[in-house]
Amino acid sequence: MTFNFSQMLEAVLDRRLADVHTAMPARVEKFDAVKQVADCAPLLQANVETEAGFETVSLPVVPNVPVVFPGGGEFRVTFPVKPGDVVLLVFSEASLDRWQAMDGVQPA
Repeated sequence: MTFNFSQMLEAVLDRRLADVHTAMPARVEKFDAVKQVADCAPLLQANVETEAGFETVSLPVVPNVPVVFPGGGEFRVTFPVKPGDVVLLVFSEASLDRWQAMDGVQPA
């Protein structure tokens, strides 16, 4: 099979983008109500290339995920979180630690 440059570039980009995650469902494995963080197991799997071909594997548990509840001003809606709950993991484009340290302003 012969690829032209455009097809080769598309294949490389497709493979690279397969590792870019913006949001995915996950299951709470552990929840710390005091710190408001959870360890979450992604419910999507990844296709990994091995010597024998491609293999579907589970993604690792993401530890210490901040749990965010909706709210504004002095009002916040909260609800109990427990192991087994299904949640939505959202991945930040930049470091939230740096964003908080810079008082919410950060260069791109």
